[in-house]
Amino acid sequence: MGAPIILWNEESALDQIAALIIAACPEVQARDIYRAQPSAAPGVFGRSIVILPLTPIPEELSAFPTESDAAQAQKWQVAVTTAAAGAWTVTVLGTTTAPFVAGGGDSPAVIAAGLRAAVDALALDVTTAAVAPPPAAFTITGDTAGDSLGVTVSAPVGGAYALTVLDDNIRRASYNWGVYRVRLMFRDVPSAQQVPASGVRYVANTCAEKTRRWLQATSLPVTNGLAYPYRWDQLQAAPAYLSWAKTDTLPALSVQENGAWVRVVALDVTFQTPVCMTYDVPSLDAVGLASWPVITDE
Repeated sequence: MGAPIILWNEESALDQIAALIIAACPEVQARDIYRAQPSAAPGVFGRSIVILPLTPIPEELSAFPTESDAAQAQKWQVAVTTAAAGAWTVTVLGTTTAPFVAGGGDSPAVIAAGLRAAVDALALDVTTAAVAPPPAAFTITGDTAGDSLGVTVSAPVGGAYALTVLDDNIRRASYNWGVYRVRLMFRDVPSAQQVPASGVRYVANTCAEKTRRWLQATSLPVTNGLAYPYRWDQLQAAPAYLSWAKTDTLPALSVQENGAWVRVVALDVTFQTPVCMTYDVPSLDAVGLASWPVITDE
């Protein structure tokens, strides 16, 4: 069965947030926009933008998630682990292949190829594919989602094989809406005297305001004049899955670093995001039962 897949990915979400800030604030070099780390000293003195996640994982909006089941194509792997002379057969969807009779010198790869050809000759609603050795194996995938293939193998004395369900025929998704919060801290050293050549005493306020507007805007193009893509849309797309909800402005702070005052303007940004885990539901094939056990009264 396939491994569970978790939809939420913090690194992808932070990457998209950083990409939006880099585009919104060209006054700050990209290398000076970074994630906050547990350190007593900031990574960059003066002008920088620090991203501080306030929630390590999204807070779920509902106490109970929603679950859904979806049919998918079941996939098996048939591997020949020990070769033996004699008749080999494979049963799929209740139909048994004509035997492939292996000779005394046939290798596991030859037997696997013969069994695959025998399955193809049945013309069932399945598709086979070779597996690059090792092992000497091939896969059988159902053409119809939800079908349980019920693969079995018979081997002559001395022969050995391995059956593995790679993907089951039902996949379950457990999902909820979550809230993800980050704090964006815009830092700069203000000029206490004449207005600098840039025209502003510091850019912390300017960058904070532009970033706030960019987050609230419907769409902002990555490149002027191009219709797509949009930074705002990229936040919502995979793998970030971030939908802006609100921005709270925090009181401005002034902290002293290296004998100078650093102005800090902070925004707390709230996003909504789907949090989800998908995983295969073990079929009766996977647990070793061809059908549900029947209980009768004696």
